Amino acid sequence: MYSNQFWMPHPAFTRGLPKDTYYAAGFGGQYILIIPSKDMIVVRLGETYVEDDKVLENISEIINYFDDRI
Repeated sequence: MYSNQFWMPHPAFTRGLPKDTYYAAGFGGQYILIIPSKDMIVVRLGETYVEDDKVLENISEIINYFDDRI
């Protein structure tokens, strides 16, 4: 779903992200993720040009890592 230049992940493609995640996806794997339930914003300014990269899965693991420690 697309709204105001931010995306809401379809449930089939959440890749472990919380259901209330909104994100903007930029060129080369750059992301801005907003997660209201965790009071968290994640920004990734990297470059990834592999089509089947694991960027969102890795971001999900990082989010869960910090969730366990807050």
